[in-house]
Amino acid sequence: MRPLLPLALGAVLLSGCEPNGFLSALEFFLPGGNQKKQTHLLLGNPGGNNQQPENRLVLREAFAVSYNAANKGPNWVAWHLEQSDIGDAPRGQFVTDPLLPAAWQVSPGDYSGGGYDRGHVCPSGDRTRDADFNQQTFVMSNMLPQAAALNQKVWNKLEAYCRYLVREQKQELYIVSGGSGSAGKLGKQKINIPNTYWKIIVALPHGENDLARIDKNTRVIAVSIPNRNREEIARSYWTDWITSVDQLEKTTGYDFLSALPDDVEKALSAKRDAGIEQDKAKHNTAPSHPVPGMPGQVWVNTRSGVFHRPGMRYYGKEGQYMTEAQALAKGYRAAPN
Repeated sequence: MRPLLPLALGAVLLSGCEPNGFLSALEFFLPGGNQKKQTHLLLGNPGGNNQQPENRLVLREAFAVSYNAANKGPNWVAWHLEQSDIGDAPRGQFVTDPLLPAAWQVSPGDYSGGGYDRGHVCPSGDRTRDADFNQQTFVMSNMLPQAAALNQKVWNKLEAYCRYLVREQKQELYIVSGGSGSAGKLGKQKINIPNTYWKIIVALPHGENDLARIDKNTRVIAVSIPNRNREEIARSYWTDWITSVDQLEKTTGYDFLSALPDDVEKALSAKRDAGIEQDKAKHNTAPSHPVPGMPGQVWVNTRSGVFHRPGMRYYGKEGQYMTEAQALAKGYRAAPN
């Protein structure tokens, strides 16, 4: 088990950072352990390092967050995900962020009765190595108002797919995610409600010297999904919302992947991912007929979140049979093939 970075140390490290030395300042030694393999901002700081109230950078072992005091929530959160981050720790409890000034803080109760979930930006499920690590994801600076149709359905499936890449395909991921636009304000604290949620995922085989291993062929997934309680969103799959890093930069005004060489950054930013088609080698032929005694059933892949009719090809081996109506009611999406 890696020792945790004390919260106070994270704050001190940030206070002395100059823009040109920012990444080196984050490559710290954990007390009593080996040098940390990665930095959350290894691929660049999307919003720069001006440390204004609308862009206050706070680093934890679990993630880095750019906090917006006016919006009472994160502009974006960045984190690295690898196999050792995932375990079986229980979920934490929502708490205010002790690293923020009192006037900027949001409490868990500020979301009560507002019609939106307290939506994790860095997911609890990505930080289950131990209880302390998971608890870091429950600070309110890691939350944005999220519609249930998004948070509990399609967004959850994207988060699960990321962990599938790490656990089953032995990948490691660099992720940055946030919300953009405004659909109004929530509660007395006037927490900004984003119009859309977006996420960028850079995936590469687990290894060392990550920055040098990223090239023009590295997989990049970029998605942008409306933050609405609508049936079409609840029933959709994340592959329906694929976009490019270039488009997200136009939408958000941020500069992603800025630490990469210019030619690599340009190539990756223009990509539109092929979704689960990237994993065709993992597909298997589905049964050509329903399970005996259970006519009218479809095969639901509970890991990828799609269902397949008899004779189709399915992704992975983990799933169950149910009727198509049941699959749709549970938020699963029909496979396109």
